[in-house]
Amino acid sequence: MKRYVNFFNTGILGLLLLPSYASALNVGTDWTNTDKNLNTTGSITGNDITATGKITPSAEGVIYNQGDAHAVDTTIENKLSTQLRSVSDYSSLVTALTDISTTETDLFCVGEITIPDGVTATVLSTITWIPRRNCLVKGVAGGGTEILAINGPIIASPGFRWIGSNLTLSGTPDIEAAWPDWYTVNTTPGTTNMTTALQTIVNWVPSKVHLDDAVYSYTSLTLPQYTIINGVRQGLSELKSTYAGNTLTLSNDVTLNNLTLNGASKVAGSVGIYGDGKHRFRLNGVEIKSFEKAISATGGIFWRIDDSNIHDNVDGLKVVSSTVGFNNNTIDRTKFVSNTGKGIWLEYGGSEISTNRLSGSNVEDNATGVYLLGAYNTVIDATFFEGQTENHIETGDSGAIYTTGLAIDNSRLNTMDAGKGVLLNGSTQDVSVNGGFLKDHDWINNSLYTVYISNTEEVGSGMVYDVGKFIRSNTSQTWGKSTSLTSNNYERITLETGNSQDRYYTVTTSDATETTIGTFGLTDEKSYWIDASILGKNDDNSGQVYCHIGGVFYRDGGGVATRLGNNVSLIVPPAITDPANTPADADALRDDLVTNTIPSIEVPYVIESVAGTGCNLDVSGNNVRARGTGIAATPMTWFVRFNVIEL
Repeated sequence: MKRYVNFFNTGILGLLLLPSYASALNVGTDWTNTDKNLNTTGSITGNDITATGKITPSAEGVIYNQGDAHAVDTTIENKLSTQLRSVSDYSSLVTALTDISTTETDLFCVGEITIPDGVTATVLSTITWIPRRNCLVKGVAGGGTEILAINGPIIASPGFRWIGSNLTLSGTPDIEAAWPDWYTVNTTPGTTNMTTALQTIVNWVPSKVHLDDAVYSYTSLTLPQYTIINGVRQGLSELKSTYAGNTLTLSNDVTLNNLTLNGASKVAGSVGIYGDGKHRFRLNGVEIKSFEKAISATGGIFWRIDDSNIHDNVDGLKVVSSTVGFNNNTIDRTKFVSNTGKGIWLEYGGSEISTNRLSGSNVEDNATGVYLLGAYNTVIDATFFEGQTENHIETGDSGAIYTTGLAIDNSRLNTMDAGKGVLLNGSTQDVSVNGGFLKDHDWINNSLYTVYISNTEEVGSGMVYDVGKFIRSNTSQTWGKSTSLTSNNYERITLETGNSQDRYYTVTTSDATETTIGTFGLTDEKSYWIDASILGKNDDNSGQVYCHIGGVFYRDGGGVATRLGNNVSLIVPPAITDPANTPADADALRDDLVTNTIPSIEVPYVIESVAGTGCNLDVSGNNVRARGTGIAATPMTWFVRFNVIEL
């Protein structure tokens, strides 16, 4: 049957029965149990019993008072069920554990207990450890290592200390939660240094760490694999550090829930959470504020950040992938607000950054909302951008390192305080916007590649182009200001249907060298009718050239762009007039037509005011090109409009 055992530091060793059964033994005179075991099958009568060990009732035959001092009840277990328990007091934890052995026991810790130098006290899984409020188990300073190994259940309140100094904890306790307060009382929350207490509990039972609704001051912690730290709620349970370094260092499989990380004053070099290429990190309902970097990492895979608030730092999340890739990570329903640098910063540092997603989140009042350099296949979905002072979204450019595959879906890019809504630099490729709302900011496309905008409402926005281009479909535009050109080459495309497009390009030339004015790329296994209107003029408008040319082009089986037949001049021919006079005969009629009429209906490609100027359509690689030849040593501006049918 189960026992209840106390151990004290009083030096008392003996046996006590529960008070309600004290009359169970009739004590005789001067009876001493020298072998520490008293098995009763009948009655014991005496005035005094002295025991130096424990007294163990037998399974039956224990005498207790029924009104008859000598009555024996042979079915006491049935009579009293589980109410009869022996209570033993020990002055040594090691003695108690040795004596109890594998007996199912509730072990109460009362008072201060010291484990001898170099000794391991092992609490077996059959023992339930119950520290009382004044319990304190400690080791011996210096010498060997004292270990308390608990492998059974623990029943302990969070708010009092029972783990002392110079003690190593081990074992696999059966508990739902462990508190750092067990090691150090958080006397003055926010001031009392809880570093050792936090690290001790995290090392002992990493997956069961709980925080009260208090501020825990610490310096820095290393979180082992499978750490789970649970707070009450962000703003109530707080970890506060002013350390100018990594305050929480991750291992794989770390989870933080419902708490606040506070760096206090954005100390230079301070990092709230640091991950050196660690995987499967979870952040749920966590507030991170007042660090130089809220989260910093050199890589990581399968991260998930949910329902969190990362605000008032210098940078929110900064990843430079120098150790491993930063791939397949998700941020959902999270705020990046009022960070003086970048809200999210993902930069290629030698390992791939790929397939990351920001969804259902708010990015507001940072300098730059999202910065991407060398990132692949990034999705920004159902996210609200507002009030950045530089750019809502920016892609960096560093030589051969560029961003490709950026999808902005169902998101609202709202009014800017200053700066630009979207800034695409360098060789940024494959950018698409679908189902969005763009308001009161400029897009700048400095990339060589096309931005695809569909099912999107643009209000008060201006598109600024360098060498980049835009394709729009099912997109409404309410311009508050006109589109501006920042260089000599731009493209604006409107898809009227799925098979028809208009494209516009402009360039300048300075001499009579033939120059490409605009390029249209062909898709393999597609056929095109391309109608090109080309106009060029010099600065003082004394020289002009105009062409209107059409042609059929296609690509087949992976081949290059091919023209079907010849180009066709689309300049409207003059009306055919009657012969100049009445011919006398058929021969005279023939001569008159050849001389006066036929030359006037030949349709030229070019109408020019300066001899030698001209324009044409040709093919190069997979492209159809509009080409123009200007005036020698004379600046000219050219414009071309492609009207395209694609099938």
